[in-house]
Amino acid sequence: MSDDVSVIICVYTEERWDDLLAAVHSALEQSLRPLEVLVVVDHNPLLLSRLRAELANRRTVRVLANGQARGSPADATPGSPRPAARSWPSWTTTRSPNATGCAGSRTDSPSRR
Repeated sequence: MSDDVSVIICVYTEERWDDLLAAVHSALEQSLRPLEVLVVVDHNPLLLSRLRAELANRRTVRVLANGQARGSPADATPGSPRPAARSWPSWTTTRSPNATGCAGSRTDSPSRR
């Protein structure tokens, strides 16, 4: 199994700006550093511009516009439509060889890890 991990964060609104930035920083601070963090903005040009300006100095972060139908990134991600702002620091190392993605929210309960 390869140790290369890409993290994809799908967004569409600025309403949770602080949570969005927390999610990006959480992805970057994983114990297994991601190869890249892709932030896909779903049809919101103002959010796209704001994120590109905010994250311009992050070499491993790319902010991309969703070029597909509205809602495509969210439809491709099973689970809660409210993404976790912060993930467990080692979630990138605790994946199964068959896993291709992760969705959900972080809780402080060790039994939920």
